[in-house]
Amino acid sequence: MRKILAVIILVLGFMVSGCVSEPELKSIQLKWGNVDSVQSELLSEITLNNPNPFSIPLSDVRVNIFMNDIHMGEGNALGDTTISSGEDKLTIVSYIENRRLKDWWVTHIEDGEKTEIEVKGDLYFNVLGFELGIPTGYSMEIQTNILEQMAGSEFNVDLLGFDAIEMENTIFKWNVEEGDTEIVVSMDVKNNMPYSIPIGFINYRLKMNGIDFGSGKTEGMTIPAMGKKNVEVIIDIDDSKISEWWVTHIKNGEKTAASIDLQIGVEFAGEEKVIDITPQEFEFNTNIATAE
Repeated sequence: MRKILAVIILVLGFMVSGCVSEPELKSIQLKWGNVDSVQSELLSEITLNNPNPFSIPLSDVRVNIFMNDIHMGEGNALGDTTISSGEDKLTIVSYIENRRLKDWWVTHIEDGEKTEIEVKGDLYFNVLGFELGIPTGYSMEIQTNILEQMAGSEFNVDLLGFDAIEMENTIFKWNVEEGDTEIVVSMDVKNNMPYSIPIGFINYRLKMNGIDFGSGKTEGMTIPAMGKKNVEVIIDIDDSKISEWWVTHIKNGEKTAASIDLQIGVEFAGEEKVIDITPQEFEFNTNIATAE
């Protein structure tokens, strides 16, 4: 036992003294593996430069992945983990548990649509049967701009060939209430006609990659002749759809085609007409797999 300890101390002494150099990280290439309703595989191909004239036999690589400090899952190395002398590659797979995406989404919204992704791990290797670990990891930041894309939305309602109703000065804001997310919409509803117009409801719907992601509806109101009224609508985000949307977002190359549309119920000529207003469409993307 004393001889084994002496050899381990000698090897560690070489590492500390610089006789054995640590591998240098050259680059990291990320790509998505299998993505389904349960989990999402993030593959990290790490290029290392081993300056030593001998291979370093790693026994294991264990990683944990965090998104805004939310623990999303774990991972490990794929294939051969021996780092050869010179330039070599090491592949790590991290498994994001999709059931944790709701918790992540709340932090993403609270942080201004920003997320810091961190992969923290340890490289393990054996020295005469003893396992030693060296910490490693990397991080990146992603950002979406959902509300920024919505800004400036204005809608008109046509009655008998006239822009009878205009919705202008629209402001969108995120709000988080007891772990649920919502979009608060404030707008001026303007009546351009010389008579008052009763409105039964205004219904907002948000779709992301074809998924009904959120909706909100006002109570009835009357807009006075040639006047306007400030109206607030709360679009409640359906958190049960976050995981479903995430899968489509990743499979679509980290792109989301979104749309926001309105229905308005207007009382006209003694009858309530339900008018569908042409939706406003926009896109947003992330760059997790393209980050280096």
